[in-house]
Amino acid sequence: MSRKLTPAGTLLVLLLLTIVLFSASAASASSYPSALRYRVIKHSRTYDVVRGHHRTLVVYDHQRYVKERGVRRYRVVKRCYYYVALRRLVRTVTLSGTPISVGLPSSASSTTTNTLPAAGNDGQAATRWIASSRSYPQWWMVDLGAPMIVHGVATHWYSPKRAYRYRVEMSLDGISFATVADRSRNQTRGATTDTFTVTARYVRVLAVGVSPSGAAASANEITVNGAAIPTPVPTPEPAPEPTPTPTPTPTPTPTPTPTPTPTPTPSSAPIALNVTDYGAKGDGVTDDTAAITRAMVAAADTSKSVYLPPGTYRTSALTPPDGLSIAGAGMDKSWIKCRVTFGSNQTYRDLKIGQGGDSGVANKDGATNTSFDRCHFRGGAKQGCSVVDLGSTSCSHITFTDCEVERNLGVETTATYEGCQNDIAIWLGGGHSIDYVTFEGCHVGVSNGQGGHDTGSPRMGLECFTNDDPAQKALGYGPRHITLRDCVFEAADCETVDFSDQSFARSTDILIEGCTLKGGGYKKGGIWGYTLNFEMPLGVVVRNNTFYRGSLATLSFTDRGNAGYTGPAAVITGNIFDQSYDNGIPLLDSSEIVLAGAGNVFKDNVVRSNVPRPGSCPLIRLDDATKNVVAGNVFEVGDRWLICETGSTSGNTLSPNTVNGVLK
Repeated sequence: MSRKLTPAGTLLVLLLLTIVLFSASAASASSYPSALRYRVIKHSRTYDVVRGHHRTLVVYDHQRYVKERGVRRYRVVKRCYYYVALRRLVRTVTLSGTPISVGLPSSASSTTTNTLPAAGNDGQAATRWIASSRSYPQWWMVDLGAPMIVHGVATHWYSPKRAYRYRVEMSLDGISFATVADRSRNQTRGATTDTFTVTARYVRVLAVGVSPSGAAASANEITVNGAAIPTPVPTPEPAPEPTPTPTPTPTPTPTPTPTPTPTPTPSSAPIALNVTDYGAKGDGVTDDTAAITRAMVAAADTSKSVYLPPGTYRTSALTPPDGLSIAGAGMDKSWIKCRVTFGSNQTYRDLKIGQGGDSGVANKDGATNTSFDRCHFRGGAKQGCSVVDLGSTSCSHITFTDCEVERNLGVETTATYEGCQNDIAIWLGGGHSIDYVTFEGCHVGVSNGQGGHDTGSPRMGLECFTNDDPAQKALGYGPRHITLRDCVFEAADCETVDFSDQSFARSTDILIEGCTLKGGGYKKGGIWGYTLNFEMPLGVVVRNNTFYRGSLATLSFTDRGNAGYTGPAAVITGNIFDQSYDNGIPLLDSSEIVLAGAGNVFKDNVVRSNVPRPGSCPLIRLDDATKNVVAGNVFEVGDRWLICETGSTSGNTLSPNTVNGVLK
């Protein structure tokens, strides 16, 4: 028999229920401090649909865990008719492979002075990268150096109290990126881990926002896990079965059969012919020319290579036969002390090459498919000689990897810097062609041990030059496909890197990426003094480099006084122009960045400049420029006039950019 409750009884029951529910909730919170309530928005026989904390979930009656995209992500802590209490599971994600990004070249959309992108992958948890602006998006990127199999990215964001919304993007060329992990709605605070398996060279983490808002993008460490792309192992050919020796038939005559002279079995010769076996001494005193020549001839005849043990091999000029491989014990151990003129299909490895009086290395006409690995070059004391001298005749597909090029041993004596004492020269004229020359991981302008200012170059670290002659004009183009990747160029007395063209024969397809150029113009009053100068080549891409200041412009485009130039439509992106770094180079009256011609894109760079120049030059000058884009950059400046247009300019886009500093 039931009775109706009085109003007072009803209130008492409700009060008791509230106390019970509060106690249960408090007990639950004590046992499960991270449990969160999700409101039930739909009931079914076997499940509930719940909503809360920016998520809609399906909670099955017979399960203790809630899956999201097939993965357990929540534990059911409590069920009520109106809500379900869930606790998010802490997932421990283990990345496959090994860390492959520590210490590799990195860049960012912006950065502060003491928290460079390199702090994001230096292996030190105490350091960090910080974007210079609190606006979004901001990105950090690492170049793995070659295509790799990437298994995932672990990002240790700066604060465990912040939840960064981000995307992980991959690229093979550093230009076109694909999203492999979209966390633009991420609510996880602190470190995040994303797993996938893709092939990429460039890995970029793009932060699109943060909660709570108002903080700059920052990460203590961003670690990319992966592995090298495996090289297919060739299937070994089965060893031939030995031919059975026939049983000799007895000779019917008493005359003994003469015993045949056995054919000698070829011995397994060493992979390389040792030059000391041919009489070379390697003592730096004996003339080893004849011995090395005999070894090279023998190696060429037997399809073998030549090995030089540690020592100094004094020779006259060498011209090894095509197809030969020459290896030493190391660039500081095995020294070919003469000029080497290389040919086609050759390999030089772990050697020191060159002496004082001539170029260290030069090409034969038509040389192709030759590589230098871990070699050290010296030379150039003779006027007009470069340490590495390419051109004057044709060559193609020449590669220098992890090499060192000394400061030219010569002295630039002319006031107009026409003595041509370069570290590297790529000179083209006479109707010849130069295609596909690559310097990767090289150090140019290292000390020549002569005392005083013995790094850089008396003239230019690298000059790529198209000569003004009728034959080259008839050919109609200059050097093509020149790549400088992950190299370091010490500051030169004149210009550090220069591409010098004619309007009728222009260089094409120039790529400079991941390099450090330490300035240009040590000699005050030098007529050029640029860190990087382009005289209007076509197809230029300059990305993810670091540039120090030059005495004139740090980056300059100029038409060299020739009319009729179009383009060059250069793409300059992801670079750091650190003009605030005091490299001891005197400053002359010039803008630090000069753009000229049509269609250039100067985007996503960081420009630091707190060093006043003489006069009132702007930071960036657009000179006779049309349809240039200067946008998406971060300018960290002191008292500087930022951008100006001079000459015949039209259609240029000069915003938006981020400015941190005071402009006048």
